[in-house]
Amino acid sequence: PVLSAAPVKGDNRWNTVEITIRPKTFDDLIFELPKGFAGIDGPVGLARDVRYRVKPGSLLGLMGVSSSQNENPPWERTIRINTSSPVKPQELKRYLSLSPEMDFAVEEEDPGHYVIKGDFSTRPRVAVTVQKGLPNAEGAGMMHADATTLVTFEDFEPRLALGEQGSLISPERGLLVPLTSINVNRIQVTLRELPENSIPLMAMGFYDEYRASLAREISTRTADVGGVLNRVSERSLDLTPLVEGRKGIFFLSVIDASQPDDMPDSHLRRPSRDSNRSDAGGKGRNGDDDDDDSSSRMARWGQKLVVVSDIGLVARVMPDGLTVWANSLATAEALKDVTLRLYSNNNILIAEGRTDAQ
Repeated sequence: PVLSAAPVKGDNRWNTVEITIRPKTFDDLIFELPKGFAGIDGPVGLARDVRYRVKPGSLLGLMGVSSSQNENPPWERTIRINTSSPVKPQELKRYLSLSPEMDFAVEEEDPGHYVIKGDFSTRPRVAVTVQKGLPNAEGAGMMHADATTLVTFEDFEPRLALGEQGSLISPERGLLVPLTSINVNRIQVTLRELPENSIPLMAMGFYDEYRASLAREISTRTADVGGVLNRVSERSLDLTPLVEGRKGIFFLSVIDASQPDDMPDSHLRRPSRDSNRSDAGGKGRNGDDDDDDSSSRMARWGQKLVVVSDIGLVARVMPDGLTVWANSLATAEALKDVTLRLYSNNNILIAEGRTDAQ
């Protein structure tokens, strides 16, 4: 009764076989796979013989069970389950068990596609079992046998990121900048100060190419951050000892210094596609294309502009000029006699003034 059997491509690999049959030629369908049967990702095969007996039209099957992990914050691990027909997420959770045991949640991405969320950060392997009896959403089919899949997670590449908060910080409230990292044990922190005539260029985004020339390095320090393998670590960097009482605009860069011989050398300029290639061969340091290596290095450092000042500015452009309000970030009080300078896009001073007490 089998008309055809062909692999179905999914998730960039052949992980499903679609079998076409004539359901009217038999009452029951028996499906068998021998012990040791392995996929192309092998070498671990089935631990035992698998034999299913199902009735035509009553089968609910698993189309795939796999691990997934984000390469960008929040760097979480999840398990994805695909079924041959939609099921209710609450029913899937009832018939789903994980080993080792842990709390988990089931979310539906699309009909037939589900995400299992739990604390998989320190677990390299998880056995996922979908139990016999799981019904589909319409109640017309069900799982006819338990199905267990062992999913594995790879270690995260070392990564770090500076948070969006902490770009404008008042010395009156502490100079803290949030830092998130994973599998980074040691960091190098560099602070550069921007002179006034470099600020307009930085504001227009030219710092990606010229920040080493526009800013002056004032401090570089290293620190141990520790952490648990594959678990996200969140902390705050205190810039007080680096700033040393200065106020102004600074360029902050943080790089992974866990391996001194393999530190990202691009904290002065953003890595590009050709940043590590030789002129002669167009290859990386090891003789291979290094696009992946460049991307990995970019993830091991972070950068941001930080304004250290208690002055918060709000500007409003009007037909006859520009109105600027200056207030204390710590107390919200209006600040008197603050000197304001307006620059053009080509870094020319256009106007200058001082705030009043209102």
